[in-house]
Amino acid sequence: MVAGNRTGLIETGFYRSPIGWMEIRAGGDALISILFCDESLVEDKKHDGIIIEAVRQLNCYFQDGSFVFDLPLVSPSTEFQAMIRQAMMRIQPGEVKTYRQMAVSTGNPQASRAVGRAAATNPLMIVVPCHRVVGSGGQLTGYAGGLERKKWLLEHEANGLTFQLK
Repeated sequence: MVAGNRTGLIETGFYRSPIGWMEIRAGGDALISILFCDESLVEDKKHDGIIIEAVRQLNCYFQDGSFVFDLPLVSPSTEFQAMIRQAMMRIQPGEVKTYRQMAVSTGNPQASRAVGRAAATNPLMIVVPCHRVVGSGGQLTGYAGGLERKKWLLEHEANGLTFQLK
């Protein structure tokens, strides 16, 4: 692992969540990505800087689904993706929005599929809570981490509510 610093080097760490391993990447003082990964990728190394804080905040989230992240983030995206991801971050734990509601909130009600693409390419799982965006009938659709994980996360945040996979 390379220690994070302001020279552009990428630091990588791993976190074992209740629903699988996650790879955490940081550059300088900002988080670049948190993605579910295959256990075979996991390296047992010490974490530095932002990785330690990301692990601490993930621990808080998994203990209490209402935890709000406050990590500095940097993620390449289009202007539309950035706008949608910011809107996703305003969805409160235990709350869901549909892809259509997200599109309407951007002033472009025809952009439901583009919202879905922005969610599908979200590199900051859980921190940018794309799992809180569901299909128009409330069905759980499209989650890069897998629908079982999406269901688990929503139920974790909703304190006892259950969600159906369709």
